[in-house]
Amino acid sequence: MKIRKKCYCILFLMFLLFSLCSCSNTDKDNGINNNDGKTNIPPNTDTNNQLDTTDNITPAETLPKEDDSVPIGTRDNPLPFNTTILYDGTDTNGTGGTLYDTYKVEITLLDVIRGSDALAIAVDANQFNTEPAEGKEYLLARFRIRALSSENDAKIDINNASFTLVSEKGKTYDSFTTISGIQPTLREMYAGGSQEGYACFEVDKDDKKPTIVFLERNNNGLWFTTDPDAKLDEGSTVYVPAENIPSPDTTNAALGSRLNPHPVGTTVTFDGMETLFDTYKANITLKEVIRGDTALNIIANANNLNQIPEEDQEYLLAKFEVDALESLDDSKIEISAANFELVSEDGIKYDTFITVSGLEPKLTTMYPNNKQEGYAYFIVNKKDKNPKIVFLERDFNGLWFSTSE
Repeated sequence: MKIRKKCYCILFLMFLLFSLCSCSNTDKDNGINNNDGKTNIPPNTDTNNQLDTTDNITPAETLPKEDDSVPIGTRDNPLPFNTTILYDGTDTNGTGGTLYDTYKVEITLLDVIRGSDALAIAVDANQFNTEPAEGKEYLLARFRIRALSSENDAKIDINNASFTLVSEKGKTYDSFTTISGIQPTLREMYAGGSQEGYACFEVDKDDKKPTIVFLERNNNGLWFTTDPDAKLDEGSTVYVPAENIPSPDTTNAALGSRLNPHPVGTTVTFDGMETLFDTYKANITLKEVIRGDTALNIIANANNLNQIPEEDQEYLLAKFEVDALESLDDSKIEISAANFELVSEDGIKYDTFITVSGLEPKLTTMYPNNKQEGYAYFIVNKKDKNPKIVFLERDFNGLWFSTSE
């Protein structure tokens, strides 16, 4: 009996030992390391029991392809004359966009004038323009800007201050160079617009090849050479401009916006009670639009010394009614013709700095519970048949009115 029990015990121990060995081999085959419990996948082993295909993939297919083109518009490879580049400050390419300049425009440097020729243009523009300081001369850079789009159809503010002149040695020149009356000048614009205008600088006479940078605050800016003989580096890929500027999508444009302005005769409530400066509420109505010979006669009768427009231009008079409803702390409401701006049908803002004397009725300061009528006045291109008027654009992009009857 004792012998039989010993045999049973020996058989049981042998069975237990055999089971442990089998489990150990199985774990090794499954790639499990019992020491740390982590997966240990041997190289070149497919975990889904599929065939190993690593050897069939070439390095060129597994690694991202590098762009071997040479960047353009940099300080080391600035853009020569008549070479267009795209500035994109929007988030359409997934880069996050810029903080302030959230628009997309094409920019081309067309020409650079300096020295005596630039001085002649400055003096011709305004006889009171003075000569540059000793050892310096004017440099006029003519740019073409084509506006493709902007975030929420906001205005695109491109002007002389958008450009900075940098010497051959890397010194930044003073960008606050003012030449009064020079035309064309760069003005605020909107998507769909195209314009040409000068950026004006004073430069050292012995600085023969300075560069101009556009919006350096954004990704180091876009750089242009003022050397008429310069060329792009070999291997540079040139941007191809859009054949036509795309028209803004007006499908879902809000009523009272630039793309869907209020028609003549419509009364609109301006509520600026929560704004910083224009803390009042008023009803605004565009009552009438007068232009051409009729407008000129009104201007001339007001004062025969009033400016006569150029041959291809004419006056546009817009009579507004303002009904003041309330204001913060019953304070006075600053209303004048300067609160209204004119934007061309193509999206270029007109010059608002024109003077008309003696025109009545005129818009003036008022208080709540009062109503008045008065003219906003502009000089407009004769071919511009439907420009738009915006009231206080600084507040919520303004209230927009159509001038087409």
